[in-house]
Amino acid sequence: MLGYSPAGIRKVSEWIIATKTHGDTAVDSDLSYLLDIDLGILGAPLMSYVEYTRQIRQEYRIFPDLLYNPGRKKVLKHFWTCRSFTTRPNSAPNLNSRPGKTSPGR
Repeated sequence: MLGYSPAGIRKVSEWIIATKTHGDTAVDSDLSYLLDIDLGILGAPLMSYVEYTRQIRQEYRIFPDLLYNPGRKKVLKHFWTCRSFTTRPNSAPNLNSRPGKTSPGR
């Protein structure tokens, strides 16, 4: 399929699925990088985060606010309660503040 091996396609499929839970990445350093990038927006400057939230809302526009808002809150709460926003030491900005807020001095 498109010149990619079945093993490569399977691996990328697993990576995409892993973005749903951000679970254990100990066996795949490439997956660790992908998941760190995926959550990197949570440490972005406020206006970048606001634009991201607008884009996410647009992506899920088929859902009315009544369904979207509780679902989005659940997703963010899940990420906030994770033991860490990053899977690799020193790989992300200071994320000790709420999503969209960066540490002082950034």
